[in-house]
Amino acid sequence: LYLMGCKSDVEDKSAQRATNILNVDTLTALNILPLGAENSLASLPEKMLFSLRACLSETSTGQKLDRRKVEAIGYPLKSSMTDSSGCIFWEVLVPLDFLGKSNCKVLTQKIKIPGAQIEKDLNYSLDLINKQVADLSRASGCTLSEKNEGQPITLDNVNIRWVAETGKRRSDLKYLTYVSRVESCLNTRITNFPLAATSLEVTLTDLSGLHKPIVKKNIPTNIRGCFSQDFESPYEQYKHSHWIEKKLSIKVTSGPLSGATLDAPIFMNPYESNRATFGFFHEKNRPPENHQKVNNSLHVDGIMYIQIGNDIENFKVNDYLGLTVSKSYQIVLNPRLNRGHKFSATNQDYEKMRDGRFKLKFMILAPDRPEIELNSDNFQNFTYITGAEKIVDIKDGVINSLINIPVRLTDLPRLATRTVSVFKLEALEDIGLRDTIVTGFFKAKIPWIKTNVIQDQTLQTSSDQLESRFTEGDHKNLVREVRKQINNKQVEVRAELFEPKKKDTLANDLESLVEDIKKSEYKKHIEKLFTDIKKFEKNEIFGNPNIYVSNDPKTIYKKHLKKIHPKIVFKESSLKEVIEYDPTFNQAASDTLSTKASRLPEFPKGLIGNLYDKIVNNGSDIKDKRLKAFMTVLCRDIFPVPKQRTGFLSKLLPEKENQDFRHCQKNPAKYLTLEPTMHVKKIHKSKPIYSNGFTMNVSSGFRTSYSEADAKYLQKRVGADAGLKIPLGPVFGVGFRLFDISHTWSEAETSAFQETDDLHTSKNLVIEKFVIDIEGDFEKCLLITGKDYAPAVKLNPAHSRVVVPRQTSQFNKVVKRSYYLCDTPVKQTIREPWYYIQAHVPSATLLRDAYGPTEIKLIKVLRGNASFKEFQKLF
Repeated sequence: LYLMGCKSDVEDKSAQRATNILNVDTLTALNILPLGAENSLASLPEKMLFSLRACLSETSTGQKLDRRKVEAIGYPLKSSMTDSSGCIFWEVLVPLDFLGKSNCKVLTQKIKIPGAQIEKDLNYSLDLINKQVADLSRASGCTLSEKNEGQPITLDNVNIRWVAETGKRRSDLKYLTYVSRVESCLNTRITNFPLAATSLEVTLTDLSGLHKPIVKKNIPTNIRGCFSQDFESPYEQYKHSHWIEKKLSIKVTSGPLSGATLDAPIFMNPYESNRATFGFFHEKNRPPENHQKVNNSLHVDGIMYIQIGNDIENFKVNDYLGLTVSKSYQIVLNPRLNRGHKFSATNQDYEKMRDGRFKLKFMILAPDRPEIELNSDNFQNFTYITGAEKIVDIKDGVINSLINIPVRLTDLPRLATRTVSVFKLEALEDIGLRDTIVTGFFKAKIPWIKTNVIQDQTLQTSSDQLESRFTEGDHKNLVREVRKQINNKQVEVRAELFEPKKKDTLANDLESLVEDIKKSEYKKHIEKLFTDIKKFEKNEIFGNPNIYVSNDPKTIYKKHLKKIHPKIVFKESSLKEVIEYDPTFNQAASDTLSTKASRLPEFPKGLIGNLYDKIVNNGSDIKDKRLKAFMTVLCRDIFPVPKQRTGFLSKLLPEKENQDFRHCQKNPAKYLTLEPTMHVKKIHKSKPIYSNGFTMNVSSGFRTSYSEADAKYLQKRVGADAGLKIPLGPVFGVGFRLFDISHTWSEAETSAFQETDDLHTSKNLVIEKFVIDIEGDFEKCLLITGKDYAPAVKLNPAHSRVVVPRQTSQFNKVVKRSYYLCDTPVKQTIREPWYYIQAHVPSATLLRDAYGPTEIKLIKVLRGNASFKEFQKLF
């Protein structure tokens, strides 16, 4: 055991002596070179090549071990001999760990001097990240426990640029597409090396779901690890200017980092025309947001009307012979786009509209009072006259289109005054663009007018936004009461009118609340009118009047007849064909009666219509056996067959025929009056034939006149004649004038004096006549009314004697029964005139408002020649 202990001690002392003899003075890295695949310098470095140098010396003497043989266990030396400075050289090739978990290498290089049993263990560390080498006997160096979290790649120098707008650049599209360019450089996070010569897959994702992820594959990086890629993506062009948040995803598809991914938030703003404000990237901060999140809206500040003429094809006549005319106007306006809030102060608030198709709605409201401006306080004082809507095109920022405006003839007098026009321009479908409603003034008599319009903020605000204030909290409980007072035209809504329990909850700003409710009602009213344009046009302007919805024209007239002829008999023709009426009509025909109130038979189809035509063309005194037979039937109904006696005396003394019946049969015009009438059953179509215009002067005057005259006249004649007379007895004779020679002259002297005072006023009426052919089903009728008549024989009860003709008037009777007999409707075409009559009024006046609704004007609309003749009789 002793010997063994001595041996061990000797060996330890020998090893210590050897270690003390060899010393590593310095350890340095001559060069640290990153190497890519296959040791290429152009690709991503995958390894680090450390060129190391260690300088050796003897510990006891401190002398350099120059020119000495040396061996190494670890990494092979460049040379087996130390250089003149006693240094040795070797290289260490270490793979990089891009996850950062093992980028600190601790190595040992065992250095030996052959034959001298001198050696040294050199423990050193290689820091691949900081590119440092450390002798662990002198410094701590890096540690093996170093660990870094995160993705192995990083973005650097991110640049987002606007490239171009692609696809259709129209204003009627919800989405437009634009090309954006994303440029950036990739580095390895641990080593900060550029990701050079690497293939990438880049994906652009819209976080709002505006579009599907856009994937671009096989995108190469250059030697600096940079790439550039264009993306074509859509955006809602009428959204408020804001930053669209997207996610940029990068995936490495080649090289040592294949599979590595990176996500980065980026922001784009395609709404700014100044493209300097387009892209934004910051790993932590977001760009500033738009505080006004309201979509873009349309803007109109002026409209031009040009009256083109009549749209003849759209003239319509309803079943009550109400005429609707159609006027054609050329409408010109320049709508613009209101962008609202923007990030770039240099941009214009209003921009020119691109080409596109939109819907233009137009309506005319007539004031019932002397109102001028339409607003939330007086909108109930305006009456809807007409409206129209049309799909229009915007070309180069201009709408230039013809629009037909239908107007009932009875509404034309309202258009003679100043009316309010309301326009609405909106998209055909929901494209995110707010519509616009503007009001202006319309003067139908002026053929060309360009007018500015009022873009009331109330009409530009949505109903939801207007109601948001009073649909929440305590205001919600007050809305019904406030609306009730407003609808009752309460001049001032007062808190005292509310219930006590609700008055306590009334806000201090009642006036503001009332104003908001009025604005909401105003907006809803105008929107409702625009919504019902087509419905109103079909049912009201071109349709039959609502007041007669349950009565046709004939029913209305029959109700009138019942009032003025209480015992009138109504009867329709049967569906039989026209036959010759038998003049010897007798009571046996009463079996075919259709009404208990009359003894009339069923008249054949066409009989009344035929008689109607003849009476209209020739008058009621026509000589026609059919009319005679027809009147005989009526006379028989008025003077029925006398009731016969019964029994034996009936054969000996039969009741005589009523003499009035025979007189009526011979001369029915003394007992009855015939008036032809015709009713519309259904109008099929109408066709304007011609129009004409003329004037009628209506005047009144007063004249006084005084005159004197004095005249003297003298006529003289000188002459000679010769004659021959032949006597024919004591009484008669014959004379002959043979010749006459004379000379006549006259002298006159006249003087006169006259004084006249004249006061005269006149009004010139302008009359427009329009003639239309109407095709429809018409029902022809005859109104037969009774007259006063003198009985055929009448005894004077006072004197019991026969009344002489001159005494019959005091014993006259009246035919109390009247008849209204109609035929089956027949399809035919009639020609009817309409008249528009208006007094001439100068448009430019100083005192009067020539177009004001309070202006007293003589304006009449008439139908038919008979109505026009009655109008003439008024003057």
